[in-house]
Amino acid sequence: MKDKKLDILKTFFTLFVSIFTLTLFNHCGSSNDEESDLYVNEVSTQNSNDESNNGNSENTNSNNNSNGETNSNLSEGIPSVKIWSGALKAFVKGDEMDPKNQLNQDRITDNVWITRGNDGGQIYNVAKESNDNKTQSPIGTQWALGTLDKVNDLNFKNFRAAVSSPKNVVGKDLVVHLTDDDIYLSIKFKSWSQGKKGGFSYERSTK
Repeated sequence: MKDKKLDILKTFFTLFVSIFTLTLFNHCGSSNDEESDLYVNEVSTQNSNDESNNGNSENTNSNNNSNGETNSNLSEGIPSVKIWSGALKAFVKGDEMDPKNQLNQDRITDNVWITRGNDGGQIYNVAKESNDNKTQSPIGTQWALGTLDKVNDLNFKNFRAAVSSPKNVVGKDLVVHLTDDDIYLSIKFKSWSQGKKGGFSYERSTK
């Protein structure tokens, strides 16, 4: 009888140890999984933060570069898009030709149409004025003796103040600033008719 009770007790003890061992094993495995998941989450979060920081760094560098380029352009003076240094275009207004006819006007932009009356006066801007004014024409333009490669050093004035006497303008290197459009272009007069004929010709740069 004692042996039978001892056997039952051993069996119960063995079963208890087995159940306890299995429970402990499962608990340890679950704990390791949680630690693993936590580690993965921490790594993922760290990588995300690193990528975010890298992105911010790149944006900062980009902004710095952008500011640097802007400052560089400003330090160089007039932006190149404002300077017309393209192929030369010839314009001729014949003697006694009607200045009101658009064929006798050099329509450089919508704001500047250069022509000359047949009364012996100087050139004027028919887009802004109906005839020439000795001290102000062509309105909407400023002129300087020189070339485009020195544009930042030139002293711009009204046409007559810049050239002194229009009849002596032939052959001189000039730069004209179209003030409304903020465009600079080169121009050289090839002829200037006298005696109230109104003719003139020049070559100018294009966009």
